[in-house]
Amino acid sequence: MGVNPSPAARQAEPDRPAPGRIREARANDLCVLIAAREIFAERGFSAPMSAIAERAGVGVGSLYRRYPSKEALAQALRIAAMDQICEIAEECIEQVPAELVFATFLNRYLADSFGPLVSILGGRVADPPEVLAAADRMRDTLQRVVDVARSCGQLPEDYGPTDILLIIIHLRGTLPGDPATVARYTPRLLEPLLTGLRVMASSGRSRDAAPAPQWDEWLAFWSGGQP
Repeated sequence: MGVNPSPAARQAEPDRPAPGRIREARANDLCVLIAAREIFAERGFSAPMSAIAERAGVGVGSLYRRYPSKEALAQALRIAAMDQICEIAEECIEQVPAELVFATFLNRYLADSFGPLVSILGGRVADPPEVLAAADRMRDTLQRVVDVARSCGQLPEDYGPTDILLIIIHLRGTLPGDPATVARYTPRLLEPLLTGLRVMASSGRSRDAAPAPQWDEWLAFWSGGQP
């Protein structure tokens, strides 16, 4: 049986936002991140915070209270994009048969992600520890996807997490036109890609065009630096 706190203890407890307010705050934050991704893609990093606030439907003051600088907002966007990849990948690994994990992950990413992984800050500021930690989490999670796909004969042995990033960057790139139309057409590229990878895996062929990309190369691209 639970014990009810005393009036003094209840008074000492910090006020906690109601669940509805928490959901609303998270929804608003997602709107801000999506708006930031769209504005940065359309106008570059020089776009004003006011443009992001207007696109997200929030006040500029509210935006600055949540993100005190444009750099802080951009870093949050990067972390959110990487964490979303981890979330989608983990759900696929846990919820679908092994032979469907790779294709389901790519389809889910194309349908559900709020933006591709591209360099936003362009080397303007150093990556804070939380960004590097998110990148490590993403690498480890994508390695799990790679391991499952290899075990099912869907990826050649020389494909790794960086290859998966290159695939999703190209498939989920920023294209002109109505986003809904772009999202509807992009998956048409996926089936021939998956078929080609399966053929390469079954034949034991490695790629002849270029050496396997390394994780450090992607990190350098992500931060706007040089490999």
